[in-house]
Amino acid sequence: MGMETLVIQDSQITASASDVNYEPPKGRLNSDLGGGAWCAAYDTTMYLQIDLLITHIITEVINNCSQKWK
Repeated sequence: MGMETLVIQDSQITASASDVNYEPPKGRLNSDLGGGAWCAAYDTTMYLQIDLLITHIITEVINNCSQKWK
């Protein structure tokens, strides 16, 4: 859909909350930017939200963990 290829712009990526230096756009697939991870600010209802601009049927989700957190 464009998270890894940057088709989805940073402004389309938001979150419930973010820890300092781990903002939502850093949650892109296979990114090394800023540690390569979005990190919630210790929120039990945390989420990362992607605005796809038009309706899509999502059939698969892939995520990865920053090397720092493995």
